[in-house]
Amino acid sequence: MVMQAHVTFRDKGSTQCSWLKPPLGWIALNSDGRLTDYGEKIGWLLRDEEGNVMMAYSSGSNGVTIGFVKL
Repeated sequence: MVMQAHVTFRDKGSTQCSWLKPPLGWIALNSDGRLTDYGEKIGWLLRDEEGNVMMAYSSGSNGVTIGFVKL
């Protein structure tokens, strides 16, 4: 059995985003993931109420699903 798929990508343009500080005493967790032809990439940041980065992480590997990357 041979399965084929046709995928079409389109340029969505750019979107302006802004980051909101968390309330006093809280920590914000920002994360993102993407799937490329070369594997997946994930990363996250912890920021305090002033926007200072407290901790950061990034990783990449092969053989995972988009569901895992976005989780």
